[in-house]
Amino acid sequence: MTEPAGQVVACRYRLRSILGRGGMGRVWPADDEVLRRPVAVKQVLLNDRHGSGSARTQAAAWTSALAEARAAARIDHVGVVKIHDIVEENLLDGGQAAPTSDLYSLGATLFAAVEGRPPFGGDSLLATHAAIANDAPAPFLRAGPLRPVIEGLLAKDPGRRMNAGQARAALQAIQCERG
Repeated sequence: MTEPAGQVVACRYRLRSILGRGGMGRVWPADDEVLRRPVAVKQVLLNDRHGSGSARTQAAAWTSALAEARAAARIDHVGVVKIHDIVEENLLDGGQAAPTSDLYSLGATLFAAVEGRPPFGGDSLLATHAAIANDAPAPFLRAGPLRPVIEGLLAKDPGRRMNAGQARAALQAIQCERG
């Protein structure tokens, strides 16, 4: 896991070296580059200490953290930290948009096209994001010979994901077999 010092969160908060960490999250001093002021940024951890957690567990953790932030934001006292913002952003996976992201999207699109439903679901946007990050795709029912291609494109680890050349060759082989 890389340390995100220097990373910009929500297009405005530049993180400095981590200030503290605990079971519920991590805190960094940061600079608000829009308002040019020092702030603290807290990352709420939605997984357990082993980095796992079901989509439902993560959604419940997010709901709890949001309720806590809303309650704290209503308090106006000199001894209470003011809440100025809350954002959803993934800090410590280091993933950047890359060709492997497009291949993953292709896998999700192919899954939806042949199965008639998305590969991941949830009761909320956060639950769906958690399912994408942690869960296996929904069961394959109609994919037939496309299943290995779709599974290869939906690999969570970009290093294990089927690359464009492999996907093209596999799809062409399926096309040739079908005549």
